[in-house]
Amino acid sequence: MIKNQSIFKMAIPLFLIILLIIFTYQIIGNQRQINQLESNIERVESEIDETQELNLQLERELSLVDNPDYIERLAREKLGLVKPGEELIIPVKENE
Repeated sequence: MIKNQSIFKMAIPLFLIILLIIFTYQIIGNQRQINQLESNIERVESEIDETQELNLQLERELSLVDNPDYIERLAREKLGLVKPGEELIIPVKENE
């Protein structure tokens, strides 16, 4: 009977140590997962900020579409168009 009591007294601390190891392992795993999720959140928030800035730029450009001066400037700069009677001059870069 005394031997059973000593085994039981040794088993309780051993059980508690094993339980503590399991809980510690779980906490470390959870913390690692939390860190990854926080990193993902930061990345997504950065993407959201970039997308919102692009959206603002596109909204500004869209608001200019009805402006005839803006359309003319785009036609000249992007398409190389000229008004009747004007001549298009394209500068040539010299090789250095």
